[in-house]
Amino acid sequence: MGLFSNERTKNTKLFGEVKYIKSKSARKVSIALKPFEGVKVTVPFHVSFADAERFVEMKKDWISEHLETIQAIENRLTIFTEETQFSTYTHTLHMIRGESGQTKVAMRISGRELLVTYPANFDAEDEKIQEAVRYGLTSVMRLEAEKYLPEKVEYLARINNFKYSRVTFRDTKTRWGSCSWDNNISLNIQLMRLPDSLIDYVILHELCHTVEKNHGPAFWELLQQVAGNARGKARELQKYSTKIW
Repeated sequence: MGLFSNERTKNTKLFGEVKYIKSKSARKVSIALKPFEGVKVTVPFHVSFADAERFVEMKKDWISEHLETIQAIENRLTIFTEETQFSTYTHTLHMIRGESGQTKVAMRISGRELLVTYPANFDAEDEKIQEAVRYGLTSVMRLEAEKYLPEKVEYLARINNFKYSRVTFRDTKTRWGSCSWDNNISLNIQLMRLPDSLIDYVILHELCHTVEKNHGPAFWELLQQVAGNARGKARELQKYSTKIW
C-alpha cells in the first residue's frame, strides 16, 4: 500500500476485515454491510483514515448488531453438491464428479437437466465450483426467461386490456420487475425460480404500473382486480430472494 493510497484495510477482533475507501463524492463517513462483502467504510477526502477508524469504534455496537443479520443471510447460502435438489422453470441441476484428468468445470443442457461436471480432484463445495454452478443456473434462467416470459406478458396484457411497449430481462439484485414511464417492462430472470402463480403476479404488478405509476390505493385496487389476493401474493413473494442462495 502506497503512502497516498485511497484504500486501507484493517483487521479487527470484533468484525474481522474492515475496508476503508476514500470517495470524492462522500460528504460524511458511512458504513455499509453486505453479505459476503464484510464491513466497508466510505471516507470523504477531507476526513483522515484515523478519524474514520474512531468513527467505526463509536459505531461498534451498531455494526455488531447488523453483522448478526448479515451472517444469518450468509448461512442461508445454498451449497450445490451431487445431492442438492435445485430446479429452475424447466431444468433440474445435476452435478457429476468428473473423471481423472478433467481440469475445468463443464456444463451442458441435456433435455430438462443442467449437467455440471467438475474436476475429480476438487471438492464440490470449492468456491470456484460453486461460482460456476451459479453462473450456469443464471445462464439457464436467462434462456428460460427469454423463451417463456414474453408470451406470458403478451397473454396477461391481452386478457386484462393492458398496453405496454416492450419487455427486457435483467439479473437484478433487488427487484423482481419494473415499469418505466413509457411502459417498457423489465423482468428479473430470477423469476424462473418462482411458482407460476407468483410469476404471473409479478407480471401483472408491472402491467398495472402502465396505468398507475405509483403504489397508491388505485394501484392496489387494480392489482386486486386482475391478480386476486394481491396483498397475500405480495407477502408470499417476500419469502423468495432475488438472488440464488
